Amino acid sequence: MATEYSTTQSRQYPLWPPDDTEESIVGSEWHQLSIRNLCLGINEIARNEAGPAQAVPFQAVSQATLLGLRRRDHTPVKAMPDVYVFKKAVDARRLSFSIRQDGPPALAVEVASDSTFDQDTDFEIGKGFVYAAAGITEYVTIDTSGLLQDPPLQAWRLRDGVYAVCPIDQDGTWWSAELPIGIAVRDGMVVIYDRARRAQLREGEIGTVLAQYREGMQRTILRSLQRRFGALPDGMTARIAALTDLAVLQEALDVVLDAETLAELERRLFAPQAENTTLAPQSDA
Repeated sequence: MATEYSTTQSRQYPLWPPDDTEESIVGSEWHQLSIRNLCLGINEIARNEAGPAQAVPFQAVSQATLLGLRRRDHTPVKAMPDVYVFKKAVDARRLSFSIRQDGPPALAVEVASDSTFDQDTDFEIGKGFVYAAAGITEYVTIDTSGLLQDPPLQAWRLRDGVYAVCPIDQDGTWWSAELPIGIAVRDGMVVIYDRARRAQLREGEIGTVLAQYREGMQRTILRSLQRRFGALPDGMTARIAALTDLAVLQEALDVVLDAETLAELERRLFAPQAENTTLAPQSDA
């Protein structure tokens, strides 16, 4: 439902929607966390979609000025959508993007806050109108608090120049028709899904998952060693546990499979090199 443009708003804001400012988009830390997780998840999926050494097929940017937007009265409006996504690679160091030069984003996302919610959900003359008029194909608003809108995620798709409501799955997930992503709110936090419905890692989860993966590789190396060679020399377990670099651990798995004797394995795993300990295979010749 479109928000009415009230006389109170017209007195407070002679132009509606008002220009975004750094103060108006900052929000709470929880608000910013949602924005960071949106960008992180979307851009991780984009990187996985790209082939080796290829540019990403789409890219999310956060709170950079989007130029070329106009209000219903045709006056320019300065907007910094919380997240918007181009269907191409862009330079994330840029402070602004242009509808004229870069084309319209495929998706814009606004994370609800008390100060901007009215304009974000105003489809008559607010941002809902402005983004549609600019040709942004899909538009999503997210309220992780659950206090401003119900359901907490709502989505629209451009149809004949205006936004039409998009369907949401029964579990609350919205799937983009433009990008291979899904977005949902789970337990008050934004979740991004890839086309295989795998949830992407969020801030605070990456270190834990990497640690679990590292420990799993260390356990696999130790089990493989014990099955091949039986009891291990003193200190071997601690030395394996000291291998923490993922690339080194992957190399170590290859060494464990290839080494013919424990002596060869010791030499290849732990021989000191010029700069540091590496796992480079050494010739027996």
